[in-house]
Amino acid sequence: MEKVKTFWEKDGYVLRSACREDAENYYQQNFNPLEPEVSRLTGCKPSFTHDEVVNFFLSCIDDEGRYDFLSVCTAWNWMYSLLIQGLKRHI
Repeated sequence: MEKVKTFWEKDGYVLRSACREDAENYYQQNFNPLEPEVSRLTGCKPSFTHDEVVNFFLSCIDDEGRYDFLSVCTAWNWMYSLLIQGLKRHI
């Protein structure tokens, strides 16, 4: 079953479904370089390679049990990710 593509926009902000084409921008805007404070607060390692981030991002997009969204500010051209997992579809 294909995931539903979702898109909301308000006051210059967009919340939309992540897609495979977002992988490179996701890496460039969030991990190149990774902010030291993000690493400290999340407990993750201080840096990730391009391939680590892109491959992980793509595996998330392909996972049928996940719904990954991007929050995009069109005025400032930045993007952050949001995950919703474990949703059950009711028919």
